[in-house]
Amino acid sequence: MFSEINGGYIALLAGGPLVFEKAGGGEDRSLARNDLVQNGKTTWWICETGDEDSESFDSFVSRVSGNKRTFNRGVLRYESRESVYKLVYGGGFYKNGTAVATEYGRYESDFVKAGRESETMTFRYENSALLLDFHNVVRVIKNDDNTR
Repeated sequence: MFSEINGGYIALLAGGPLVFEKAGGGEDRSLARNDLVQNGKTTWWICETGDEDSESFDSFVSRVSGNKRTFNRGVLRYESRESVYKLVYGGGFYKNGTAVATEYGRYESDFVKAGRESETMTFRYENSALLLDFHNVVRVIKNDDNTR
């Protein structure tokens, strides 16, 4: 599956057919979102991005479609742009044979830093902040004018 918007490209490659399924929305199905799903006992995904500064969309589609990819006994291998990526189920992720660090905070940006499964997060921008407390179901907005 390939898509392009505003000069950015994305490819989603999968080990089986991809289908859109309605999810969420409760009783009002008009609020449901479309989830991209790959059904099956064993599934895998590869996501590659690109942009118009590097290549045309047609070239991106052609290149990614032709990239070698294999999945065998829990090992996913993908070759792209002179690099070899390997993901081992229950193991590590490697680029050109070197382990890639995969342990990092859930959010690491200029606005928020929070670990995975954090019960609270505080987003900050200029003189405003948003505190989310998932455990206590609390949201607090703070800015120079007020706190609510």
